[in-house]
Amino acid sequence: MKRLIYITILLMSALWFTSCRNIQYVPVESARTEVKYKDRFKRDSIHILDSVFILLKGDTVFRDRYRIVYKDKLIRDTTYVHKTDSILIPYPVEKKLTRWQLMKMNLGSWVFVIIITIIVVAIILLSTK
Repeated sequence: MKRLIYITILLMSALWFTSCRNIQYVPVESARTEVKYKDRFKRDSIHILDSVFILLKGDTVFRDRYRIVYKDKLIRDTTYVHKTDSILIPYPVEKKLTRWQLMKMNLGSWVFVIIITIIVVAIILLSTK
C-alpha cells in the first residue's frame, strides 16, 4: 500500500512538471538566394568541302573530302539572374522565461528527472530503514 502511494506521488509530480503555456512566436529569418543561367546546347555541324586537304604523316598520305570545323556549341546567354529574398517577420514574446524555465532549458529535462528519481529512491530507502 505504501509503495502504491509513492508511485502515485511520483506520477502526480511528473504531471505537475509538465505545464501548459501560451504559444510564443519567435522571429524567423528566411533568406533565399536564387541564381539562374540560361544555357542552350546547340547541335551544329559545319562541313566544308575541301578537296585539297591532304595530311602527310610519315610515309602515309591521308586525303579527306570533307572536314568538320566544329560539332557542338554551348551558348550561355548573358541573362544572369541573381535574386535574394529576405523575409523577417518578428513576433513579440509575451512573457520572459522564469529562472526555473531557464535552468530547465540549460540543464535539460532529463537531468531533473534523474535528480528527482534519485531523491525519491533515497527517501524510500531511508524510510524503510
